[in-house]
Amino acid sequence: MRVLTTWNKIYAFKLMTPENTLSEMNNIRENLQEKIIGLVKEELGVEIKEKEIEIAHKIGQTRRSQNKPRAVIIKFLSNKSKVQLLSKRKLLKGKSIAIMEDMASDLAKRLKKLKDKSSVEKAWFVNGKIRFIQRGDTGIQELRGWNHLSNIA
Repeated sequence: MRVLTTWNKIYAFKLMTPENTLSEMNNIRENLQEKIIGLVKEELGVEIKEKEIEIAHKIGQTRRSQNKPRAVIIKFLSNKSKVQLLSKRKLLKGKSIAIMEDMASDLAKRLKKLKDKSSVEKAWFVNGKIRFIQRGDTGIQELRGWNHLSNIA
């Protein structure tokens, strides 16, 4: 599975696809952008224009010994483009492609710790914020920081 990530917390996302979908290229950004645009149109039915993408590139190292594909990170010029794709990512369920928002390592650590709490039923990251639902509660709460995290059972 390959991840396409967007960086710039608000305007970015990750895309994970099988290696043969976005095959290794000689760092030719135009080709990568064209492949991303085609993949998004084919899989999600969303047409994005090349001018909407500020930059797109693969992240991580190529390892010939592993058949593990590299993630792609995309930075959009507007939040509208990113949100449009993220809203359609449910269509990828069961496929070997995933789209997710990129998050800073600090936020990823908070989300993991929150998910490990026994009182938390569900936790997720959306639009730069960590949200969660506690067991026995129907209201969605927003994590406000490390101090808030320590107050949750």
